[in-house]
Amino acid sequence: LEVGCVTEPVQVKVAGRTHTVRLARTPLDIPQPTNRAPVILDIETNGLPIYDADFQVRTVQLASPAWPDVYVVPARIEFYHTLAQVLEACPVAIAHHAMVEWQGLAKADIIPGPNAYWSKTIDSMLMVAVTSHPQGPTGDARLGLKDNTRALVDPDYDLDKQLKECMATGYREETGEVWKSGARKGEAKTKHIRYGWGTIPIDAPA
Repeated sequence: LEVGCVTEPVQVKVAGRTHTVRLARTPLDIPQPTNRAPVILDIETNGLPIYDADFQVRTVQLASPAWPDVYVVPARIEFYHTLAQVLEACPVAIAHHAMVEWQGLAKADIIPGPNAYWSKTIDSMLMVAVTSHPQGPTGDARLGLKDNTRALVDPDYDLDKQLKECMATGYREETGEVWKSGARKGEAKTKHIRYGWGTIPIDAPA
């Protein structure tokens, strides 16, 4: 959605359930927390460390069991107040990587600081580390959220492939970055063109 590959709501099937993913175009598109339900939070950045002067939050992803849809919110100033309202009002925040989410949002001036949110935060990465089998479903102790989803919930989960195709298209030549991936699931080490939110120029028109 952020890179302009999709301009309309898209249907994504995860764990047997179909979710509609919408790009928020105005603050009014973002629902407020309801029914005392948690809000699930993830951010995407330009790939730089939080302490880097050029660090930027690019999008904020929000979902809730009380909402019918999932929302991708551009990190633009017109959304800041509404994002802060949602995060303040939600009784529980489930963050993909809580330290990065709260510190990144504070660095971007979307929230005043992370301290007010720790008491209601569930770190989903920590949950995975605690609940995963010591050897992991595939014998890899380093399993993360996506691996566990594939192994335990939905073996057909293929969002990575879609994102890779979306992000790499048109930017492979520009970035020219190559990185080596470690052996994974029995595969030999390979070289890949680096892809991800951070490889897309921050001033790209999309």
